[in-house]
Amino acid sequence: MKTVIIQGGPASYSAQAAKVLLAGELRFIHARSFEAAIEHYLAQAGSRLLFPWWNSTIGPIGPVQRLYRQHELRMQNSLSFPIHHCLIGWKPRTPRTRGTVLSHPAALSQCQAFLRRNPWLKAQASHDTADSVALLRETRPVATLAIASAHAAAHYGMPVLERNIQDSPTNRTRFILTTAAP
Repeated sequence: MKTVIIQGGPASYSAQAAKVLLAGELRFIHARSFEAAIEHYLAQAGSRLLFPWWNSTIGPIGPVQRLYRQHELRMQNSLSFPIHHCLIGWKPRTPRTRGTVLSHPAALSQCQAFLRRNPWLKAQASHDTADSVALLRETRPVATLAIASAHAAAHYGMPVLERNIQDSPTNRTRFILTTAAP
């Protein structure tokens, strides 16, 4: 069984990309931050580290690239993965109910046109797209929504209110895999 360390939860884009990139059974270690993921990786001999590296809409994932340089990590493999963001949550009482939209900062940046078209929604950064959906499932707030994948919505049993809200219909993220201990 391969151990894969990612930033994000079990229904995150990183988890989905890891399943495509790596064959066989995977054991995930889910970290809340890129820094925590690297700490786990450095402490776990034989583990793999998978991170988003570059997005076709927003460019480099800056924190990841800085951490890779800082720790002198080396990419072993990569995958260009399609990213299709959805608006997820309980249906608001009215279509223009003021509320908050939770998601990872990179996902919010990839959905700027949607957020401009819906000024009654206030973007709020969270540590992960999929974990934003998990939080909605647990707390059931009426005026809070999430931006994440349809996979995350299905994983947590949450309704998709709108699909493909990302700025670019060809939005992709390149994920990189580090397999050898630094």
